[in-house]
Amino acid sequence: MRLKQTVTLCVLAALSASVFVASADTVPVAKDGYIIPIIDGSTINTEASGSTINTDASVSKGTDTVKSVKKSTTNSKELTPEEQAEQDAQEAALKALAPADEGTSQYADHNSLAYRVSSTASPEQNRMMRDVAGRAVRDVKSVVAPDANAYFERKQVGISSTEAVTDHLDIVFPTVTSVSGIVEKNINDTIKKYVSKVQNNVEKLNSTEENKTNVIMYYDVKRDSDGILSLLIHSYMIQDQAANGVNYVKGFTFNTTTGRQLSLYDMGGINATELNQAIDNNADVKTQLGSAFTGVEKVPSEFYVVEGNQTVMILQQEDVTPHSAGTVYVPVGDLRNKDAISGVTGKTVK
Repeated sequence: MRLKQTVTLCVLAALSASVFVASADTVPVAKDGYIIPIIDGSTINTEASGSTINTDASVSKGTDTVKSVKKSTTNSKELTPEEQAEQDAQEAALKALAPADEGTSQYADHNSLAYRVSSTASPEQNRMMRDVAGRAVRDVKSVVAPDANAYFERKQVGISSTEAVTDHLDIVFPTVTSVSGIVEKNINDTIKKYVSKVQNNVEKLNSTEENKTNVIMYYDVKRDSDGILSLLIHSYMIQDQAANGVNYVKGFTFNTTTGRQLSLYDMGGINATELNQAIDNNADVKTQLGSAFTGVEKVPSEFYVVEGNQTVMILQQEDVTPHSAGTVYVPVGDLRNKDAISGVTGKTVK
């Protein structure tokens, strides 16, 4: 069962866009009466009332930040078409950053006994998935209120959450707002393509598999500062009747000045020898991996970046690590300073 779960998860998260029948730019409408948001550009709509789609644009710093930026966008009198388009993008971003109404819920009520991820799973398995979904949205950083000056200088972006719930899928993904419409579109399109791939492949698998595949997706913001946005999208997958699920973590790192996605090479690059050295120097990581772990043969594709351009490599559950180890995060330091790699020690990173 574990092997099948691992293979299925790789299908969900890693196959090329040619596998998917739907457009990679669109999260399609779900079938059989369930509602999924239709995403076109940076606009999110629903096709029918009663949808479980929710958005959160709350700003923890209050309305002062929004007001201070708003003032800067309304002083122009005569604007060229290009300037008008840029101002419209700014105002749309500011509107998205406005505080949400009090008393509104960001997510589906995962504590409700009526909440079911899967219509075909047992009550016990649905209860377990409710617990996973509830912990996921509670334990991560999902909303970012940027500093006004950093926002206008494209050093930070705003981040809010969108949740789409349908049978076998509970997806929470980030929506980014930027003072630049181009940056905003580039980042959001990249994220939506990935979400669409996972969603489309779940539907494809479930159209033929007797034991349905269930996916709970959520994200965690690791950095939004100094022109770098780095976040993780977690997918927890479990099949009906399975005792345990498997996690897959996808890392996204962007330049918030241009909207370009950054590669591991952009951060300085690392080879398998250097990564194994960082693992050997970290007692907590070695303990988590267990004595049977003999090292990586090739560098994993996923990573994220924290303050100080410190890079963290992601070792996937059941791909690189044993199931019992879960997902393992290996700090490897500032990869632009190769001398620092051998000295990276400390606790595991989450």
